[in-house]
Amino acid sequence: MIVSRLSAAKKLHMLGGESIRFSEGYKLEKKYMGLMRDQGGHDTCWAVVTAELISAIRFILKYDTKYTEYSAQYLVDYADPAKASVNYAKKRHYCYTYSVAKGLDFVLDGGIPTEAHWKYEGCRKPPAYRLPKDQAHVHIASVQRFPSVDEMLYHLQFHPIGASLALFLPDYSTVRKGIYRGPTSNESVFKALHAVSIYGIEVVNGETIALVKSTHGEELGDGGYFRVSLDTMIVEVPCKGKTAHRDLAQPCRLLSRFCFPKLPPRQV
Repeated sequence: MIVSRLSAAKKLHMLGGESIRFSEGYKLEKKYMGLMRDQGGHDTCWAVVTAELISAIRFILKYDTKYTEYSAQYLVDYADPAKASVNYAKKRHYCYTYSVAKGLDFVLDGGIPTEAHWKYEGCRKPPAYRLPKDQAHVHIASVQRFPSVDEMLYHLQFHPIGASLALFLPDYSTVRKGIYRGPTSNESVFKALHAVSIYGIEVVNGETIALVKSTHGEELGDGGYFRVSLDTMIVEVPCKGKTAHRDLAQPCRLLSRFCFPKLPPRQV
């Protein structure tokens, strides 16, 4: 594994971001980020992040007068039943890996209910769905996807952004309040791309740091929140008898696959 640094600290100015004092960073209040979930040993991070992006953006843009949790469980249960069945046959788990963008695609097709209607339980056999009697599903207008840090920094001025974090152990588990920079030793092992919400940026000694909310409870990171280097670049170099992981075969940052939901025009 090759690790290097490539500064992202001046990216925002290329997009006309002079109104933000980027040298100091900026962040949303945590009240917009909702409850801290703990996915345990289950693949539900994508669903939690998808739902909390909708909650945050609807609250920030005043579609909801108070912060409203939307149902991550609804996404786990119904976004891809075929994949859930295959995973259960292989691993005895109904949960499955998925991307935040695909979760948003599912919401785009049929909307999403509130958490109060379809409570989060994690990995389970999906029951028959019952439509809410008193509150219809909320909908989104489109799914915004973008690969570049430039665009992510621009949109982050207004609301959180969904992303995939390259998760290396033991580094992710031990970083606590420090800065996560991916693999730091020969013992570091890439485990997966893990869905997170980016809610802010800070600059420390010239290094651009993304502030992210994870889904592994309050015991990891700083109460479940992490500081992730946006300047760290990684690439896995294939060696004899081993090919590079497909997600790391090309130089990339620790955070990638940025996305968020765009809402329909608000009804007056």
